[in-house]
Amino acid sequence: MIDYDSIFDNIEKDGKTHEQKTVKSVHVPETCTKNKEISTQYNFASTANINMYVKNIVENSGIASYDIQDLITKSNNLTIKSNEDANECIAIAMKARKIKNSIEAERKELTNPYLKIQKEIKRYADGYSKDLIEIENKLLSKAESFKREEKRKLQLLIKQKEEEEAKRAKEEAEKAKKEGKTNVKPKNIQPIIPIVLSNDVKTKHGTCKAVLQWNFEIEDQSKIPLEFMIVDESKIKRAVQSGARTIAGVRIYEEEKIQYRVK
Repeated sequence: MIDYDSIFDNIEKDGKTHEQKTVKSVHVPETCTKNKEISTQYNFASTANINMYVKNIVENSGIASYDIQDLITKSNNLTIKSNEDANECIAIAMKARKIKNSIEAERKELTNPYLKIQKEIKRYADGYSKDLIEIENKLLSKAESFKREEKRKLQLLIKQKEEEEAKRAKEEAEKAKKEGKTNVKPKNIQPIIPIVLSNDVKTKHGTCKAVLQWNFEIEDQSKIPLEFMIVDESKIKRAVQSGARTIAGVRIYEEEKIQYRVK
């Protein structure tokens, strides 16, 4: 939850606290400054105080001017026995929608200034996040590349050692054969125990641990079973709206939909 009091205070001394920042200072909409007098009466550390603050704003707005109890009563009690009753239902429903639209417009007017503040704060923070993410990705990429190369070198070294041992054993066997030594047992080649390069790292600010997980890549899409395919319904809808009336596996039909509009 954003502490708007803190934001207001910081904006007032923006020139002093953010002189070295490259990001533009936050612009406070007029509605927010009007509500500052109300906001200073509350401590936003608790939900109850926030609710009181919001209630105060709403009660001083156009939202509180709507009394919908009469509509609630009519909607609960109205029964349809004739075409006139059905039309009355529609009339009351459209009135309810019209009031809802008005309240929604009022809500947007009230919340828009705060959303602008949130947007500005996010933009301000994103300026740091972008550089920090770049630092993280760049350094981790370097570290992972180094570890992969070290692993490759180690595997190559192990392979060379094994080949050298096999060659030496073969040469000794051939030499013994030439010397007529028939009772010489072939020397067992001891497998080289690889040195495992651990990817587990613990630092003051975080840890790194290598884990094995199953992954996949598409090799031949035509062989993938249908159960793993997703129908592109939006593409079908666009085709039907464009005039398509026959699509294999799809029933295309016409249906009546009632449209309501408020005046």
